[in-house]
Amino acid sequence: MPNSPSSTDSASPPPAAALAGAAAPPTTATWPDEIWVLVLDQLDYKGLHKAAQLCKKLKRFIEDESFDARLFRTRVKPPKKLIPNSTLEIHPLLAATYCVFTGKDALTWASMGGDDGEEHTAFEYPAVDEYATWPPATIMHVDVGVGKSFPVTDRNGIKVRRVLQRLGHFWGSKATSTWAWNMAAEYHCPPDEVTWQMALGDRNGWTGWEEAVVENEATAVRLTACGYDS
Repeated sequence: MPNSPSSTDSASPPPAAALAGAAAPPTTATWPDEIWVLVLDQLDYKGLHKAAQLCKKLKRFIEDESFDARLFRTRVKPPKKLIPNSTLEIHPLLAATYCVFTGKDALTWASMGGDDGEEHTAFEYPAVDEYATWPPATIMHVDVGVGKSFPVTDRNGIKVRRVLQRLGHFWGSKATSTWAWNMAAEYHCPPDEVTWQMALGDRNGWTGWEEAVVENEATAVRLTACGYDS
């Protein structure tokens, strides 16, 4: 009689031929497109940009218009009317930008978590030419806490670059007459030399934005600044 298989034999691994016919465990490379879209749908602005760098397939998915809002892409025209009193999303680059004021210049620095770990001027990022808010606005009133807001306009949709350019220009511009005379006495200088930057006193650091809210007329957005660091 042939010997019956031992317990050791029954526990031995299957031959290579049997393994060759077994189904391989699923990998991300075999995921259907629907699964990838669900995964990408969970990512924010930075996450989508990182995913787009992984492979051409993901980049192709992210090019779909369904991701335009999260990426503040400018291929979508701004709406003629916004929802009154609604809060808009502020672009991550604009939210990450702060200013240090030296003389009449406003030096804008931003940290977007780049691979080099360094901070750059906001204008070095390609994102500076994306919409400043979502939905995009064509009229913006920027409130920087000095009792006077300044306008930013662009009928094609306001970009991050435009907001920062106007911000720097505002601080270097002449203050209104009431402010100018009051500050001239404090700084012992002629009123026509008083700029809005002098209204900051010893506060010289921009600390970001509190909110962007659609005003009642539904055509303009008020962008309100946070306070300042000294």
